[in-house]
Amino acid sequence: MDAYTSTTMAMTFQDDPIPTICLRDTDDAETVSLLRSACTDVGFFYLEGHGIDESLIADVLEQSRILFSLSDESKTALSDPVLSRGYTAMSEETLDPQKQKYGDTKEGFYIGRHVPADHPEFNPAKFKGPNRMPSPEITPDMPDCKQFCNVMETYHQEMCRLGFRIVQLLALSLGLPKTYFDKDFEDPLALLRLLHYAA
Repeated sequence: MDAYTSTTMAMTFQDDPIPTICLRDTDDAETVSLLRSACTDVGFFYLEGHGIDESLIADVLEQSRILFSLSDESKTALSDPVLSRGYTAMSEETLDPQKQKYGDTKEGFYIGRHVPADHPEFNPAKFKGPNRMPSPEITPDMPDCKQFCNVMETYHQEMCRLGFRIVQLLALSLGLPKTYFDKDFEDPLALLRLLHYAA
């Protein structure tokens, strides 16, 4: 990136603050217009009125804190690299291997739609499989495994629901029927990633 491009991008960003889209009235023309403008003019937007309960968000943050404070042994036992589920250790992933000498300074935890190994849809090649969740047997230092699982599965479902709402708004913003993209999202590969960066 040359100096001119960099300067131009910085000026544009300062001139165009990130807009906030309110989803309380999701189908009204103003919301649809604001969403289109945010996507085409700025590229980012904040959401409010999204319907995700603040107490659920707080629970996700607290359960994440508990998870990442577990022993290395317990966290490693939660790894499932075949399905890209469960725990990934600090520096295990590299976002940009062409430019990075070392791995990312973060650890993570992946959660997706749970598909049991004996289910007809089970297919590791398409990332369809069971989640690798804490349990008393593999994470004995986790205070309440069931609470973690309930919170994360609920949050994953709520975020998928929110994503579907946004997809329908995007269809409207393009002048298409609201349900135009629904068929393309009947079986989404939607992963929830919990991340913990080194301080």
